[in-house]
Amino acid sequence: MNRNLGRKNHYLNTLWVFAILLLGFLPYARAEYFIDTVAGDGESGYDGDGKFAIYAKMLRPYGVALDSQDNVYIADTNNRRIRKIDSNGIITTIAGNDDKATTRLHGPYGIVVDSQGNVYFSDFLAHRVYKINAKGIITVIAGDDTGEYSGDNGLATGAQLNEPRGIAFDSKGNLYIADAGNHRIRMIDTDGIITTVAGDGTTIQSSSIGGPIFSGAYGGDEGLATAAQLDSPSGIAIDKQGDLYITDTNNNRIRKVDTDGIITTVASDELNQPIGIVIDNESNIYVADSKNHLIRKIDTDGVMTTIAGSGAQGYSGDEKAGIAAKLYSPKGIALDSTGRLYVADSENNRIRQLRWITELPNLGKNHALDLLSKRIEGVETKFWGGISVNGDEYLSEVVQNRADTVDVLAKISVDKKHADGHTRADTLVVVGYTPPVGEQVFLMLRVADVDGCPPKSCEIDIDNPKECDSSNIPPTIGTYCVYEWNQNIGDLVSFQEYLRLESEQWIQLYAGQLPVGAIQFYFGYRLRNGILVYNRNIIDVTINE
Repeated sequence: MNRNLGRKNHYLNTLWVFAILLLGFLPYARAEYFIDTVAGDGESGYDGDGKFAIYAKMLRPYGVALDSQDNVYIADTNNRRIRKIDSNGIITTIAGNDDKATTRLHGPYGIVVDSQGNVYFSDFLAHRVYKINAKGIITVIAGDDTGEYSGDNGLATGAQLNEPRGIAFDSKGNLYIADAGNHRIRMIDTDGIITTVAGDGTTIQSSSIGGPIFSGAYGGDEGLATAAQLDSPSGIAIDKQGDLYITDTNNNRIRKVDTDGIITTVASDELNQPIGIVIDNESNIYVADSKNHLIRKIDTDGVMTTIAGSGAQGYSGDEKAGIAAKLYSPKGIALDSTGRLYVADSENNRIRQLRWITELPNLGKNHALDLLSKRIEGVETKFWGGISVNGDEYLSEVVQNRADTVDVLAKISVDKKHADGHTRADTLVVVGYTPPVGEQVFLMLRVADVDGCPPKSCEIDIDNPKECDSSNIPPTIGTYCVYEWNQNIGDLVSFQEYLRLESEQWIQLYAGQLPVGAIQFYFGYRLRNGILVYNRNIIDVTINE
């Protein structure tokens, strides 16, 4: 295979180590959440239907939900639309304001999908809750346009709501509504009868330049929830025991109503306008702490921690630890079947995803990527890889001397189901090293500068390698230098690119930097819709002295 240096350097600049996966492989990696964007380019507007969701435009999405197939549904609030992201990452509009719409939306807010695939959403400006059935027919199931309170113990279709926000189902099929403007939680049972299950509707009047202001109140803990006071509740969730959790938004609290109807406060300190709430199968609670620009987790011991957001409003941090990222007024929050969190990052016009990266077993024991990714079923994606010794024919397995240069080739064929000509993706190269004694460890790479790679003695102090001595190894600029990972997340990098359907990716390593023993290269790519494609075929290299 004949290549010139210019072409080689071109490819070398397109391939970096993929941080999240590498961190997950390491046996001593710190377990935490990593964040990414799955929908929205950040620009305000309405656009993108029929394309990958990351290129779409949204306008202050408030709600997010998933169905049993992990399709994502979005209440694109200020666009007055309900949108869907399918398993291939393509976004479409399934309800909303266009010339063909039979129902005009005003402010879709909360959203949920039942076990039959019917989509329910609240419209807080229209004071209604709607249902979209499997045929796409939309109907009103509760509320009218008056914004009042009435209808308990009758059919929900004849009841009145006032700015309904969050909605959620329990395991019996009852639908709960955060009736924010009425400072109550309402429930519609499977017969369509509506009742109040929390909040007595107490309001407090205060004066302002524009006239009187009516707000809710706080009180009633340790008593019946129907006699308690709430202030603009916005989110609701039900755990597997049937207990109801409420984001009592303007009271800056999380309230709980147990199966006996008794209300208590389970979190209050530090919260600032909590809105979205969801509960996992282990009864951990996740809250969108909106005005703190944080995502919180409350464990089963009642301990609250921050899992995403630095506290500063803004947008940043994709492909990094969630606690270092910036969010801007997160509202809706939902879980998929694998435990990933989806957040409506409202003022950033995006949907963000949080993935829990744990301490995984070594690759030799289990295929760790299966635990990290949503696999593609029924789709063939081809990979080829090989090693070249100083420009010779590419081999699938090779014994290499440390004085040589190692050229690694990965040729990836992206299935057309995922990309129309091209799609944005992360190229994955994971380098593993098996020492003569002990388990496999993983390596980090840095591109060589004009001084080349530092000698082996400098690997102890990678931040100041030039201070070791002057006998640097002089490979070509652009070649990667190899270091054992130092458990500093900042030293792991990722590269995002437009990966064409047929794409050859190259990386060149100087063998003198590789430890003696067995080296393995793992190849793959991750689409920007979150799907991970990975080749289990490993390229083996043995490094001799």
